Amino acid sequence: KRLHLIFATALLCGTMPSESAAVLAKIDFETLPTGPGAKGLRLSGSGDRLQLLVNGYEVDGRRRDVSREVTYAVSPAKVVTVDATGFVKPLADGAATITAKTGAAQATIQIQVEKFGEVQEINFANRIVPIFTKTGCNSGGCHGKSGGQNGFRLSLLGFEPQEDFEYLVKEARLRRIFPAAPDHSLLLRKGAAVVPHGGGRRMDVDSHDYDLMRRWIAAGLPYGKADDPTVSRIEVLPRERVMAEKAEQQLGVYAHYSDGHIEDVTRAALFEANDKEIAEVSENGLIT
Repeated sequence: KRLHLIFATALLCGTMPSESAAVLAKIDFETLPTGPGAKGLRLSGSGDRLQLLVNGYEVDGRRRDVSREVTYAVSPAKVVTVDATGFVKPLADGAATITAKTGAAQATIQIQVEKFGEVQEINFANRIVPIFTKTGCNSGGCHGKSGGQNGFRLSLLGFEPQEDFEYLVKEARLRRIFPAAPDHSLLLRKGAAVVPHGGGRRMDVDSHDYDLMRRWIAAGLPYGKADDPTVSRIEVLPRERVMAEKAEQQLGVYAHYSDGHIEDVTRAALFEANDKEIAEVSENGLIT
């Protein structure tokens, strides 16, 4: 099983009245799934990412998401950076404390960064194919349809990553990817709409997806090793949540690999709401 073949769900109930900016009694961090290989708050390599989830508890005990309401601080500041949405990126090897604060309530959590300066191997099926799925490039209405589109084809929803690799690297004779100059690759330039693209812009130049695909091209287009761990399942947090009208909820998605380790794949996941009249979800997992 691969990341692009697996789906997870969060149960959402909208039965509460609209909530105001109530004073919070306390806040805490939602933890990563635990297990024999859980890495906790640990980032490995310069390309690793993490989405923080912060719960707020009102005086009457009601819980709501405050991941985008709190202010984040990091000490020491040169280990990781946290943006206003709670998205964490590594800066250097080391340990740091992340503090979330709103009003008089605050919570802290430890994070470790390792192997920041090392070149991280990129598995094509695990890392690159999910980008095609998330951006819709391998859908039935685009390059995933029988025969492809405009001379470029992909397997439907990434079900055949080996075939995708063969076509990109061998059959297409590197017409769309240039390892010597990754940023000039048509795969990136069209995806980011730097040059005209019938499908429009599918990623931003400064996005994590663009950077990951660029690093894969610069690394020489590796497919990955036969014994590389694969995704067994994914898990979404919170598993269920009662939300008030007009409230927001940030989701976190975690991939459980065949070797036991767990990674945050929130920004790699494809989110879809089964009833958009009740709630919508953004490409980054924010329910509104």
